[in-house]
Amino acid sequence: MNNAKNVAVNDVSVITEGVCVRINVLADPETLLVFSGIVMVTSKARVWSETGSPIYGTSYITLHGLEKKISLPRNVIKKALQRLEQAGLLEATEQHDGWRVNETALVAALA
Repeated sequence: MNNAKNVAVNDVSVITEGVCVRINVLADPETLLVFSGIVMVTSKARVWSETGSPIYGTSYITLHGLEKKISLPRNVIKKALQRLEQAGLLEATEQHDGWRVNETALVAALA
């Protein structure tokens, strides 16, 4: 008998450090595209920026930067950002005008 859990796609959640991270939000194509754009610009795995200079510190991307990067309408990007934040997959600046991936939560969700 197979003892594996059957989990509905809508219920894929991970609890990490008291925060629920819902990775199923990435099933939406537009949200996945926004998430990918954020990863491409802010990932700590990148050694060089798009301009060819070394990366130092922590990078965030703005709404304007996302519009240029992924060519989706502003309202679509805003909705995707909201879904990603609610899912616990993003960190925002204090002014809430820039975002990056919450890598700690993502690693915990995939472990």
